Amino acid sequence: MDDVFEFRNQLVERYSNFSRSFVRIAARDIREEVERQYQDGRYWPEPLVQINPNYQRKGTVQSLAVEGVLHPFCADVFQVGKPEGNPQPLHLYAHQLQALAKGQSGQSYVVTTGTGSGKSLSFFIPIIDRIIKAKAEGGKPRTRAIVIYPMNALANSQLEELDKFLHGYATDTKPFTVARYTGQEKKPERDAMADNPPDILLTNFMMLEYILTRFDDVDRRVVDHCEGLEFLVLDELHTYRGRQGADVALLVRRLRERLQANKLVCIGTSATMSSAGTQADRNRTVAEVATKLFGTTISEHDVIGETLERVTDPLKDVASIAADLHATVQLEHFEWPTFEAFQKDPLSIWVELNLGIELPEHEPPRRAKPKTLQSACDDLARDAGCDVPVARAALQRFLVAAHNVRTPQGRPPFAFKLHQFISGPGKVLTTLEAPGYRHITLDAQRFAPGRQSEGVHLYSAHFCRDCGQEYFPVWSSGQHHTTYLPREVDDVSADDKEDLSYGFLCPVKGGQQYSGQIEDLPEAWLDLSRDEPKVKPAYRKSGSGLAELQALETLPEDSTEQIAAKAAAYDAYLRQAHGSHLAQAAHLLLGAYLLPKRADTACSIPTTATLYLTLQCVPLPADQQDALAAAQAACSEAHVFHWPLAFPQVFAQGGFDCVLGNPPWERIKLQEEEFFATRHRDVALAKNKAERAQRIQWLSEGRLAKQLFSSRIGHAELRQLGFATDLKLRWVTEQHKSYLAWHRARCSDIRSLA
Repeated sequence: MDDVFEFRNQLVERYSNFSRSFVRIAARDIREEVERQYQDGRYWPEPLVQINPNYQRKGTVQSLAVEGVLHPFCADVFQVGKPEGNPQPLHLYAHQLQALAKGQSGQSYVVTTGTGSGKSLSFFIPIIDRIIKAKAEGGKPRTRAIVIYPMNALANSQLEELDKFLHGYATDTKPFTVARYTGQEKKPERDAMADNPPDILLTNFMMLEYILTRFDDVDRRVVDHCEGLEFLVLDELHTYRGRQGADVALLVRRLRERLQANKLVCIGTSATMSSAGTQADRNRTVAEVATKLFGTTISEHDVIGETLERVTDPLKDVASIAADLHATVQLEHFEWPTFEAFQKDPLSIWVELNLGIELPEHEPPRRAKPKTLQSACDDLARDAGCDVPVARAALQRFLVAAHNVRTPQGRPPFAFKLHQFISGPGKVLTTLEAPGYRHITLDAQRFAPGRQSEGVHLYSAHFCRDCGQEYFPVWSSGQHHTTYLPREVDDVSADDKEDLSYGFLCPVKGGQQYSGQIEDLPEAWLDLSRDEPKVKPAYRKSGSGLAELQALETLPEDSTEQIAAKAAAYDAYLRQAHGSHLAQAAHLLLGAYLLPKRADTACSIPTTATLYLTLQCVPLPADQQDALAAAQAACSEAHVFHWPLAFPQVFAQGGFDCVLGNPPWERIKLQEEEFFATRHRDVALAKNKAERAQRIQWLSEGRLAKQLFSSRIGHAELRQLGFATDLKLRWVTEQHKSYLAWHRARCSDIRSLA
């Protein structure tokens, strides 16, 4: 294999360069502190190293089929290497045999073994064995097992693995069928599951919740096929915690009741669920969680853990090979002529007993806890009597070489893992003190260490991407004396504190480009068409217009003349604002949305170029002027209201927190009297609500007039009203001649009266 340790180093180096490529730091003291933190590996701690332990083997599926423990068909189904054309017997681990025994006896259980231990076979073997035996007995096809995965990716992967066991079978001769129902399936696939129930259904808990509650015909049939469910599996049991765990626990109970699954076998799997206390303590903790989730009793004896055994010589420990360890770590290359030679290698024994397996007293062997690579090298250097760099180089060479070794069963004995955690860079915080004296840290905190009583704050530093100058976002308080408090760079709301304003602080030092003069501004900001350069309106200090408005607000209002003068000043200010480049830009932005997008209007639609030129105060070309005129006309027709132009003093403080307005009517819901007053007078003139409701019903049924009027209108009267004589006669009383006159005046459609 490639050297994973070298790959790790390259990965860290590339990430280090990448994460620093976005920031340029001009201040020497800050730059040196950041570089030191990177060199110390702040964002990528020492990797963890661990060996996959060896699980104890207990026979094969084929031997169990011969003994009658499994159905004979299982011997043909459970073979490895079938897709490659090299079928081999499937060897089982001790925990898989324990799971098989519990599954066949109808007992619920939980399997808590490590990655690569075949947890899936711990439930699929008893499930498929039961399915094959049930089919041999005959009966109606139905779904006997549901397997719930926390992620669709796991269901997809498991479906592929099960297809390998079905390799070589024709569609109509498969010993079992499996289908996925996770929401990824198209309608033909769902219909197929509804018509032909799979023996095993792979899903997730959200989809299972849906098909239990929806009234879709396909979903209902899929659920009906699961009646009398025999197996329910929750894979990755440790993911169901908190609110999600409660949801899944309720789902399991509803599922058992809905499917009348009185003999349901519940199975859970997890690599890790508890690591505290003895093995018995851990099993009790797992059993309590599983009992709550499944709603059925699972004791500590129903929790199946790992049964480990050593790969290397079991008669030797670290003390027995200490004398040979020093010479072994000096080897430049590691290679072994036979597997037995590998088992007796001193470094093999040391690695397994330190990184792979622990042998506690009065308890069975258990997997060793991961160690940092540096810690493992320190331990090896101590036991081998060599320097740490020598031990590190030897350990890395050994692990890479050992990965290519294979056991007689074709598995790597030391499949090791190298865990590298990488975190994203944070913020640089400093005190507002002179460079060289200020405290610099990358740890988020409010005050400088040990100086909280003095009130010495830490301020987050942000850097210019061009020159690297540091800036500190702050709140400025203009009370008796100005104070500056730390501020998040995107926080511009002062919570109605009028004495606070936001901005940035920048250290003043020699050689800085900007000294406050107009010549220091970028050339693109300046209007050079005049004798004296001026800042373009789009780049003028936002406070200038605001200050003008604030000055208007302070004008006196003690006399009618002063009020009139103030109103005139406001009108002049608003006219200037609505004719400004900012107003034109606002018209362009909204006009581009309002104008119809057709081929004949393409030339009059504002574009980004139109908006950019307007903000730059550049004269618009003729075609762009047409776009501006069209946008202004569209905004005028729609009565567009530009809030920032009308309330600049509010938007300078971050804008409105909430805007309240009246609905378009006095009452949003019109009452019946108001509605029918202009639509049908007979309904509106009802004496009370009950009578009004009756008339509305008659109107909807087309027989209002027949109920209200008892005598008939003659053909002559119908002709007077302008209707043909073949219309159905309408009923009316002599007392309601005014009603006819009213209809004549209103030209009402008498045909609407049934």
